[in-house]
Formats: sequence, C-alpha cells, structure tokens
Amino acid sequence: MTLRRIQVKRVCSVGLLFGLLLVPRPVGAAETGDRVRQTVEQTIDVMQKAQQQEDAWAGQRADLLARFQSLQAEKKRLERTREGLEQRLAFEEKALLEGRRKAEGARWIEHELQGYLESVVARLEEFIRKDLPFLPAERSQRIASVKECLMRPDSGVAEKYRRVMEALQIEADYGRSAEVVQDRVVIDGKPLMVDILRLGRIAVFWRTPDGSRAGHFDPATGEYEPLDSRYHREIEKAMQIARRERTTDLVRLPLGRIVVQ
Repeated sequence: MTLRRIQVKRVCSVGLLFGLLLVPRPVGAAETGDRVRQTVEQTIDVMQKAQQQEDAWAGQRADLLARFQSLQAEKKRLERTREGLEQRLAFEEKALLEGRRKAEGARWIEHELQGYLESVVARLEEFIRKDLPFLPAERSQRIASVKECLMRPDSGVAEKYRRVMEALQIEADYGRSAEVVQDRVVIDGKPLMVDILRLGRIAVFWRTPDGSRAGHFDPATGEYEPLDSRYHREIEKAMQIARRERTTDLVRLPLGRIVVQ
C-alpha cells in the first residue's frame, strides 16, 4: 500500500467518524459517543504509527537499496581485480616455468662446457710438454692458473671460457713470433746461463753471452747441443734481428730434421 493510498484512506475514515460525531444524538447516547470517540482516537493513533513505520521502512529501504548498489559495484570491482590477479599469476607461472627451463638448459650447457674446457686444457698441457722447451716456467704457471680457474666454483662459465681461449691464443701467437730470453739450460751435462733464440715453433738456438759457444735444441734427443762455429755469427745475427737491433735480413741456420712424435 503506497503512502498516497494510506493518506486518502485516513482522510476518508476521519471524515466519516467526524460525520458520525456531528449527527444529533439522544442524551442517553452520551456513553456510546464516548466509546466512538475513543475508538476514533485509537484508530487515528494506529494510523499515525502505521504511517511512521511506513516512512521509516521507506528510509530503510532506500538505505538498503543504496547499500545493495554499493555492494554490487564493489563486487564488480573485486571481480575485475581477481581477473587481473589471475592473469598476472598465470603470466608469472609461465615466466617461472620458462626461467626453470632456461636454468636447466644453462646448467646442462655449463656441465658440458666444463668437461670440454678441461679436455682442451689437458690437450694443451700435453702439447706444451712435447713442444720446444721455451718459457717453461711462464707456460707451466699459465696452465696451472687456468686449471685453478676451472676448479673454482665461484668462476662463471664465461670467465672459464675466456681464460682457456686466452691461453690458446697465447700459445698460438708463439708460433708467429721470435724472441730472445735468457735462461739456464743443461749443455753437455752442465747447467749454463745462455741467451735463447726462439723462432716461432720451428727451432730454438742458444748462445753464451760472450759468444764463444752456440748451438740449438735437438727435438730428437731432447737436448741442447752445440753447433759448429760457422753458425755462431748467424745465430748472433738472428738474435739481433729478433731484438730489433738490426734490420731484417736472411740468415742461414740449421733447422734439423723433422721428427714425428
């Protein structure tokens, strides 16, 4: 029942009751009139309370409707948030799986590369052992340093690879260079301090500082052997060229025979 209908009904009822009160009554009907008046007043009071309850309910209904609409909006917002979180979670799970796959692949590559680098260093060490005997301390120390790098857990794959490639490059460069160094070698069973000339990896010659003796390293015997005096001048000349003390020139030096190991 709407507010307007209640008000119309109230007006009609009150009008009817007042009409009854205005009708002339006998004196003996006073008691009846009092009861009627009391009934009218009670009816009016009931209708007023009903109207107040209706008004209160209308306010509550408006509040509940507003609250319902607010909750509906909040529900939609939470649903959108949930969808966003689900999408983000799915993306992160995918990224995590991809990261694990890459990590497993990286570990496999690291394991395989570790074994490969160790085999390369082992072959390089064996090659140096069979190579001409020049810069033995330097070359041995370099191999030991590379081995230590390969064994260290805090060395990354890139660093290990770089160190091995660096050692290979240095050894390769020896084959394209000539140098003179001073070292102590055993000649005729006696240690002797001499100047050593290395011509790439082709030959190694030696000469005493006073120039009285000279010779070469014989790969076949693994010994430093003297040469005829006719080669002394040529060895000295080659050393001067290697030191850049004179211009490049032709020299006649015995290269010995090729030995297949």
